Amino acid sequence: MVSVLPSFAAKWLVPRIGKFRERHPDVGIRYGRGGWTGLRVEGFLTEEFFPVCSPALLDGPNPFRQPEHLSRQTLLHDDDPVGLLDWREWLRTVGTYSVDATRGSRFRDASHLIQAAIEGQGVALGRTALVASDIASGRLVRLFEISLPADHAYYVVMPEAWIERSKVRAFTVWLFDTAETEEIVAYAPAPR
Repeated sequence: MVSVLPSFAAKWLVPRIGKFRERHPDVGIRYGRGGWTGLRVEGFLTEEFFPVCSPALLDGPNPFRQPEHLSRQTLLHDDDPVGLLDWREWLRTVGTYSVDATRGSRFRDASHLIQAAIEGQGVALGRTALVASDIASGRLVRLFEISLPADHAYYVVMPEAWIERSKVRAFTVWLFDTAETEEIVAYAPAPR
């Protein structure tokens, strides 16, 4: 960490920091299927997909108790090109064919999608790592017990020689310990 005046950071440091990073690559966290060549790659966090929404939607005029009831809700879509699970695949997997999986709002950034769900704009397919803290805090609720595993995961990547550096080791140990101890809040049943 570097402490610096904002004006110096903006006008001198930021324009030059890229050259430093080229010479001294950091530890990275990547989302994908692994297999990045020339780097040490350690998988540390897998994900599942499941519907989430604001608790206010559960008490709204169109409550839902089963996946078919999603036809009465706005579906929020993650249009990130990474190849994530979409509503069509999730609904087909759970055997629901009465919901139009193409309708609803679309977002290119998962954080925008999650914020829209928090604001009560619809139901999103949440990714475990990205919605866990919002579920734990009560900003989101997980719907239904059904979840599907993602074919992507989070990986720690770094040059092989960096693994023994004390700061890199401290960071990766913390990262793995944190991922191992955190849990996703269980399914919250819909109102009856």
